[in-house]
Amino acid sequence: MPVYEYKCDECGERFEKLTSVGGKEVSVKCPKCGGSARRIISTLLKSGKSECSCTTCGTSTFT
Repeated sequence: MPVYEYKCDECGERFEKLTSVGGKEVSVKCPKCGGSARRIISTLLKSGKSECSCTTCGTSTFT
C-alpha cells in the first residue's frame, strides 16, 4: 500500500496517508483542521548528500 503526501487547502498542513492500490480517489480531510486536502508530489531523498529548501523546514543539509 503506497503512502501519499497531502496538503490541506485550508490551513496548509502537510501530512501522509496510507492508501490502497487501485482504489478510487477519495476525498481526504486534514487531521488538523478537517479541511479538504489534495495529494502533492513528494521529493524522494537519494542516498548521499542533498539539500532541502522546502518552505516547511527551511534550508537544511541531509547526509
